[in-house]
Amino acid sequence: MKDKKYILVIEDDQAYGRVFTRKLTHEGYEVKWAKDGEEGLKMIDEKKPDLAIVDLMMPKIDGFGVLKGIQDRGFQDDFKVVIATNLSQNIDREKADKLGADDYFVKSNLSIKKMVDKVRENLSKN
Repeated sequence: MKDKKYILVIEDDQAYGRVFTRKLTHEGYEVKWAKDGEEGLKMIDEKKPDLAIVDLMMPKIDGFGVLKGIQDRGFQDDFKVVIATNLSQNIDREKADKLGADDYFVKSNLSIKKMVDKVRENLSKN
């Protein structure tokens, strides 16, 4: 059996964090959940994921800070980063793109099934 892909969910909203973790675990991925950006960066330092799902609006370090932290560590080419947010403005999307996000979706506009499809799609690009 091949190794499970490791996905790190960095999300402060309990409902989204639980749903993403449960669904992705059910799909066969190894999933860890960080409840803020600071914890997320610590977890990345401990073990780089194959893909990180990052919320933008979080306490301590927001999603933009997480993207910057990934860049500062030189990890931007080591794994995929998918932004999962409720910020739907183009300016937020452009800022995330500039900071190295590989994909971006607005949580309220996307079903959990489509989120899993996005994860699969981005993991297949490795």
